Amino acid sequence: MALTQIQNVQRYNFTPQHCGVFLPAKARTADAMLKDQKQIDKKTKEFYDEKTNGSQSFTDRTINIYLAGTDDALSIGAKTSTTVREVQETLGSFFSCDPGVFTVKRKLTSGLKVQMPSEECASSIVVSGVVSFRRKERQYEHPILIVGGGLGGIQCARELQDRGRTDIIIVDKNHDFGGHSWIKVPNKFTKLQTERGTYHFDYIKPYLPVTKEVEGKPYKTWPSRDQLLAMMREGCKAHGIYRFAMFNTGIKKVTPKGDSYAVKYLPLNEEEDGGIMMTATVSAWPGFLHNPNTVDFPGEEDFNGYIEYSSFDQTDYTLCTGKTVCLYGHGAFTIENVRTLCEFRAKKIWVVCRTRNLSGTKMASWMVGAQQRPLPALVLIDMFQAMYDLVGFDCWTSHGVTTDEKRSYAHISQKTIFGVTDIYFLAGYYGLMEVVVDEIKRVSHHCVHTKKYQKIDCDVIIKAIGTAPSFDVDKDLGIKEMVGWWVNGDPRRPIFAGSKGVSAKNFGSFSVGPGLAPLVKVLNYFIDYPEDWDIVKDKLPVNKAGKWPAYVTEATYGLQTGIPLNNSLPMLAAQSREQDAIKARKQVETHPMEQYLSECRTEWEMYIKYFKENGLVNDRPDPPYPYTMESMHGYYQKAEAVHSGGNPYAP
Repeated sequence: MALTQIQNVQRYNFTPQHCGVFLPAKARTADAMLKDQKQIDKKTKEFYDEKTNGSQSFTDRTINIYLAGTDDALSIGAKTSTTVREVQETLGSFFSCDPGVFTVKRKLTSGLKVQMPSEECASSIVVSGVVSFRRKERQYEHPILIVGGGLGGIQCARELQDRGRTDIIIVDKNHDFGGHSWIKVPNKFTKLQTERGTYHFDYIKPYLPVTKEVEGKPYKTWPSRDQLLAMMREGCKAHGIYRFAMFNTGIKKVTPKGDSYAVKYLPLNEEEDGGIMMTATVSAWPGFLHNPNTVDFPGEEDFNGYIEYSSFDQTDYTLCTGKTVCLYGHGAFTIENVRTLCEFRAKKIWVVCRTRNLSGTKMASWMVGAQQRPLPALVLIDMFQAMYDLVGFDCWTSHGVTTDEKRSYAHISQKTIFGVTDIYFLAGYYGLMEVVVDEIKRVSHHCVHTKKYQKIDCDVIIKAIGTAPSFDVDKDLGIKEMVGWWVNGDPRRPIFAGSKGVSAKNFGSFSVGPGLAPLVKVLNYFIDYPEDWDIVKDKLPVNKAGKWPAYVTEATYGLQTGIPLNNSLPMLAAQSREQDAIKARKQVETHPMEQYLSECRTEWEMYIKYFKENGLVNDRPDPPYPYTMESMHGYYQKAEAVHSGGNPYAP
């Protein structure tokens, strides 16, 4: 063999990055197994061995694939029995070409040897048939427009930079980065209810560590509003994203013009003129916490006390100190306000709500984030119950829980996301807070009258009834319908489609961060490869305006969109899986269970001490924190049992 050929073989000795694709086991004697379709559906090792005389191997392995004459390479997961044909078909699906164009050669110490399609594929191969493993991205005459400067829009811009795109414009109505949901909606006492490990600027980068400091101070486990804003802005400065920004500016109309879009923009400062910009794409990240929900109760003019809404930084909590407060609603805003009212030493908190939604706990939030596989609702309810026992409520009887007599499954469906809290339960245990499932009919002098004829004496009414998405988003962006996550079925007009509430049997995260990361990859993918849209467009769900704007969907819509995308576009699916996989790793690396549990217990004991020092609690014994290392390991084991088809909750 010539020296140059030996050198070429040695060239392919590095380990390529795994693309996240795993090929399933396939029997060598498929004819024997196909005789009994019912049996093959069982897919058990014993059955395969019986039908193939033990020749079928389920052993996992990795196939390293090098592109001849280049430094391009990738790895895929496979089985011992994976054939060359299977690898060719996989590469064909990756690069949208005929699998037959790929020639596969196995590496030998003496050189390269061609493999036939029916052969078992070697674990290190060199292929030819395409010029590059990196597809050529669509190039555009005009800039890419990003609408929205919250965490989603920021990460979208950063990921586009990593793809080599720098002709970007970011338009936002606010004066700086951070997004409407963190700049306008909360107050200075608002904190991130989930953990920092899954909500930070660098989250989208798999191998970068979680942010540890913001403005020279530790980035806390549950950072405040101001620290979250500082985190996003520091990241934008560090990565040059400010140079793309047009702040205090709104988008008023998007008009397709040939292969581009004429976008009308309007500065919020009336002294400045608006204009029209030509853009190649319109990538929108509008969020959906836009307008405060409102309700007026008969008799408010006679209340003679403080009445306010909880959102948009409108509440003066100093007016609640030493007062009895009626908190109306039971969503995440309510949970936030129970804690804040406790901190401002309210004498009593009455939570009046039409429906008692399930609230999350901090250890449950950690558990969901730390799992590689989604946590079964069965286990999640079990974890919730450890806290709910303190307030005498059976989670299994919640309006949002569906199960059977054997508790062989559980499905949770409610119109609001889980507010994550521990203090809500602690306040309930001491009687500092009580929940009344009812509706306010009217109010009178320092009194709330309910439809079930209860009278609640109080000094303050806080309406914690959340926010509503704006139909102006549909109007300004020209949305007639959503096809998957794309405006009017246009692959170059992606939008972050907000979803309302919870509806699932398994839970992957309580945080928005792990959902944004793969979505950024998906939406930017079609900016690079809009020609792939024809592969998936007819498989995606469609959403039109109704009770909500078209871009706001039901909780199940994301799954209906994600499944056909992943099934139809393997390379895109691989990118999404890479993002999905970092959630558990970053959660555990940033918040080791024992350390996180200790933080939660310390916070619990701190609030007990605070309640006592301020004379807020009754004479009940101090409750120990409901979670321990032993109980957490028990939940792990129960989750594994459910994943394996067991039922640890059968009566």
